[in-house]
Amino acid sequence: GIIDGTAYLDDNAFANDELGQFMNEVFVNNPLANLPSYDIGGFAEFGIEDFTIKAIVMNSRNEAENNYNYYALQVGYALDTLVGTGNYRVYGYTTNSNFEGWDETNNEKLRGIGLSFDQELSSIFGLFARIGWQDDDAVIDHDALYSGGLNISGELWGRENDVAGLGYAYLNGASKGEIDNTHAVEAYVKFQLSAFSDITLDAQYIRDKMRESETRDGFIYGVRMNAYF
Repeated sequence: GIIDGTAYLDDNAFANDELGQFMNEVFVNNPLANLPSYDIGGFAEFGIEDFTIKAIVMNSRNEAENNYNYYALQVGYALDTLVGTGNYRVYGYTTNSNFEGWDETNNEKLRGIGLSFDQELSSIFGLFARIGWQDDDAVIDHDALYSGGLNISGELWGRENDVAGLGYAYLNGASKGEIDNTHAVEAYVKFQLSAFSDITLDAQYIRDKMRESETRDGFIYGVRMNAYF
């Protein structure tokens, strides 16, 4: 049926929900995973005790309006420790050769691997991390991602339904691209206003170091409100 690839792969307890956690997409999912959303496909999951295996097959369109197939497999492990639960995942994906190459004559595949971790340190603090690499035979912006951050429960200030997060990401530019590297920092705090609403205050800093032009950087401030019915 019509499925969302981000609902099944590259999941993370502390950095995966753009409606309640980080706003910048680099912390919501690994952008190098190139996960299609709301396209036709299929999903399968198999679990043995603390291990899970997930697989998706999807058909989508790229920016050049070419149809392509997307195949991905993820293996996960849930670990219970004295300080809290941790989840550790590794996945890989590939497409067929329907993406533009740098020489503009041959089409190439998108291929990559990624890791997504989250670990509770206590009832208040948790850590998350993502690492990703993708092949740069096709025209892409970045070929490596390293990100991580901290999740803080509002229990720290006496409001257990509030939550705050701090994240940092470094993306390495593709070898033939315009971007040398990118840094992204985001901090947010979400306040639970009632049983059916919340508000989030958010601040981001993004810096693109270009290879042949001036560095581009800036701050982004946001407010997000949710109401549940």
